[in-house]
Amino acid sequence: MVSQASHRSHDQLKRMKTTGRRHHSVRQDWVREKIRYEGDNHYTVLDPQGSFLTRKGIPKGLYILRVDLKSEHVQGTTVVSLEPAGGNKAAIKRFKVEIEASESCQSFPLVVSQRSRVRVQPTGQAGPIDAVISVVPTTRTSCLRLLRHWTRGLKQTQSDLGQPELSLSTEITLRSNQLFKGKSLQYRASSKHRKASGQPKGDASFEKYLNTIEPSLKASQDQVDRWLGLNPDAPLISIIIPTYNTNPDHLRACITSIEGQLYPHWELCICDDNSSKDIVRSILNDYSSTDPRIKTIFRNENGHISRASNDALELATGEFVALLDHDDLLANDALYWVARAIRMHPFANLIYSDEDKIDETGRRLSPHFKPAFNIDLLL
Repeated sequence: MVSQASHRSHDQLKRMKTTGRRHHSVRQDWVREKIRYEGDNHYTVLDPQGSFLTRKGIPKGLYILRVDLKSEHVQGTTVVSLEPAGGNKAAIKRFKVEIEASESCQSFPLVVSQRSRVRVQPTGQAGPIDAVISVVPTTRTSCLRLLRHWTRGLKQTQSDLGQPELSLSTEITLRSNQLFKGKSLQYRASSKHRKASGQPKGDASFEKYLNTIEPSLKASQDQVDRWLGLNPDAPLISIIIPTYNTNPDHLRACITSIEGQLYPHWELCICDDNSSKDIVRSILNDYSSTDPRIKTIFRNENGHISRASNDALELATGEFVALLDHDDLLANDALYWVARAIRMHPFANLIYSDEDKIDETGRRLSPHFKPAFNIDLLL
């Protein structure tokens, strides 16, 4: 419905809500080794071997491990290990994934054959990171779908070879064994994502959506103006953005995408978390001096994302608050659709939308089409 982006980033509005934020603390059943907790999902890895470890073993079954990392390092290696609860080191299984740790959110399938503890070594490098890690049970179908993304060489059907098709259980076992061979893995989205001219080809079905379906869903300025004429009390939406040493190009693009909204009733509240790069303050001052809807505040000390967001919130006067990252982009009709949703559901506490990502060349990919409200899925 609405768009957001970061530099690899999202091109759909990540969240529209009154309170809260996307991140949640690492659950209490995780312990840390050679990693210091700094608060609000911020950590300092004290040693390259530093890791998160489940306090207790998880039972036999199928799980999805979700690892959401942000780091100052451009690249890193995430190592995931399953360690039998009995302490049999010879039975430890692990795999490693080369990642772009500057901003990486990945899901891994875990086939646990005996009660085991899960260990996650985030980037293989010392330094500050943001991390959100969770393990959740899953179904055979979902586990297999994810296994197929991470493994290669095993056909999903053997019928073309004159052999019977693999059962779900057999294929899960075979692919799990392949996953835990200890080699570096690379995410394989699907057979549609072939490389061409050095760049991965986009998902054909999503490209079809962008070319044939989305254009008919876009609002025009005339449509927005007519709606505003019928809704003179349309809500003011306060957009909250914390900044810290943001890439100048991404910051300008983010603010420009807000200024380009077809819906005019917004204010942008930005708090800079004591950036050491002078250009960030310069950019914010330039925009706030030319548009009175842009308000800025500058912290004298680094307080991390929670304090910076709360300071920006102090500037807000709108009825609803939108939380945006400093390198996100909004589609030009994003706030219009949100305002319509507010009028249709005036007692809503939370409004959310679809999102996708956009790379440095402007190509949109990795869409996330979300379902109707589902409290279990949201939790």
